Amino acid sequence: MAQTVHITGCSSGFGKVTTQTFQDAGWNVVATVRAPERAPEFADHDRMLVFKLDCPSRTAMRVSVRCS
Repeated sequence: MAQTVHITGCSSGFGKVTTQTFQDAGWNVVATVRAPERAPEFADHDRMLVFKLDCPSRTAMRVSVRCS
């Protein structure tokens, strides 16, 4: 069974590289980004869930708390 990791800030920089590294290593990845449309390359992976997470949004914060 593959392990699962949750990574925030996945649309650019270290978050994006880390997400790709774990995905390539066979992990399940829960990726959170402010703007999912800025990370379309993550949409076609079967071991990845992508969620919108924007801290100024109260709705997003409630979703994040329920998922953790």
